[in-house]
Amino acid sequence: MGRRKMSFFAVVSATAVLAVWTLGCAMLGITPKRVSLQDQLQGKWAARLVDGDVDITAMSIEGDKISIDTSSGDYFKGTLKLNEQESPAHMDLTLTDSSMANLVGETGEGIVKVEGSKVTWCLGEVRPMAFDTSEGLLIVGEKK
Repeated sequence: MGRRKMSFFAVVSATAVLAVWTLGCAMLGITPKRVSLQDQLQGKWAARLVDGDVDITAMSIEGDKISIDTSSGDYFKGTLKLNEQESPAHMDLTLTDSSMANLVGETGEGIVKVEGSKVTWCLGEVRPMAFDTSEGLLIVGEKK
């Protein structure tokens, strides 16, 4: 058998195996497990504020709790409420503790997306429509 025919045979065989496997999984009711946005956000993030005058030195999420520390010494702790039914996903961040006491109890509206190990947030007083600094605070990060 020539090299070209073997390559064609390999592609056809691989496609057939994949089709049978997919059909078998469907017949058995096996579906790939979807990881929720809440689960994807868990852990520590190396994040930065785009066009900001301070750096984010630490950002972590555990459950629905978020903690952010900045290079200016300010800190922000709060709870996250996510709505994955929207596109992009909606996020509400309510501050429960902060070095800026006047912000405690305030809720910022935002949007969030996770692509692989990268996260992008945009947060404002009114929910942003796009991931853009003209819409609100834009934060980008990567999972540690």
